[in-house]
Amino acid sequence: MKESIYLINMLLAALMLFGCTEEEHTPLSEDGVSPQVITDIEVEPLNGGFNITYNLPKDEDLLYVKAYYTNSKGEESTVVSSAYKKSVEIVGYGDTEEKTIKLQTIDRSQNRSEFVTVTGVPLEPVVNKVAKTITMTEGWGGLNYQVINSEKDELIIDLIANEIEINEETGNRSYGKFKALKTLYTKLDTITAVLRGYDPVPTTFAALVKDIYGNTSDTIYPSTPNGQLIPWEEILLDKDKITEAKQPNDNNWSQWGTSFLNALDGVLGSNASNVTHTEDNAFPFKLTIDLGADVILSRFKIWKNDYGSLSSSYGHNNPRTMEVYGASTIPNTDGSLDGWTYLGRFEAIKPSGSGAFTPADEQHVLEGDEFEFDNAPELRYMKILFLDNWGGTSSLSFSEISFWGRYN
Repeated sequence: MKESIYLINMLLAALMLFGCTEEEHTPLSEDGVSPQVITDIEVEPLNGGFNITYNLPKDEDLLYVKAYYTNSKGEESTVVSSAYKKSVEIVGYGDTEEKTIKLQTIDRSQNRSEFVTVTGVPLEPVVNKVAKTITMTEGWGGLNYQVINSEKDELIIDLIANEIEINEETGNRSYGKFKALKTLYTKLDTITAVLRGYDPVPTTFAALVKDIYGNTSDTIYPSTPNGQLIPWEEILLDKDKITEAKQPNDNNWSQWGTSFLNALDGVLGSNASNVTHTEDNAFPFKLTIDLGADVILSRFKIWKNDYGSLSSSYGHNNPRTMEVYGASTIPNTDGSLDGWTYLGRFEAIKPSGSGAFTPADEQHVLEGDEFEFDNAPELRYMKILFLDNWGGTSSLSFSEISFWGRYN
């Protein structure tokens, strides 16, 4: 009986070995006939590239159209378009010299047609087009940048200025190397950014635009005779003077073992000792702050509660949209907005838009959500109405808040 079982197992093993021999994978159909070429080709110039349209041949087994070209780095590149489309797009050129592109059809048997060659001159490279839209204007303690990226191309923007160096022994400030101090990775159509920390003296600022294909624009400077701008004077307001000035109908900002004072200690984080947190309640949430003296406000920043992970910062109870009001004295005793001056509506942003957490989002979380006032009057008190949060929850929390301007 044991011998019979042994013989059966040997026979099965032999059959399995025979049945598992390697097979050569070939196309489902193989005819050896090259497909016809594309016809009626039109070359539409784009910024930094072309959109090439054509009519496809009637070959039933046509698989795709392949374009061959030399990219901006001098490398041979290809791009394919399926047999369900009648166009192929080539992008990434960094100049406006004439380009040569070869096009070929390929079928399911990997038969290839003859090449069809076209030429064209691309429009101005995207990096140069976008660089021309850069505006630089004086701002509080530095410079305001705005860039228009109307096609929402994937771009890298360097903001350039002299690095601020501080002597550790004396505390004296000086300007060091002229370099990229901030790099923005973006696909937004309108990009705004700032460089801060500069004295109110003539200062050189610049910017340049790069793309994912290795192209770089010329360096752009302010449109002043000497390429310099004078930042507006501002200082970081003394947090030792700032307190909560709780009014009727204000929320409790010291819930769950936290304290509003945590938002003034200069320490970021997610522990109860690093954040302020409200009770569960309905929006809007209200907070009244005494800045400790009469001031002209330039801007303020809020840093998120990261809940133990930076990628969680665009969720949970972190504030998103708010309205800000100011007053030189508390104008009423009932907690209403009567007598308060409206200073603006502000919304925190996620640089990458919706979707996955990106390096640009991480950089923004670390730098904080910054909001600039437009000609704020002299005031001492601020009332903030938080209108919603990132997570759609029923409470609010953040790690830190800071104010800039000048004392009067």
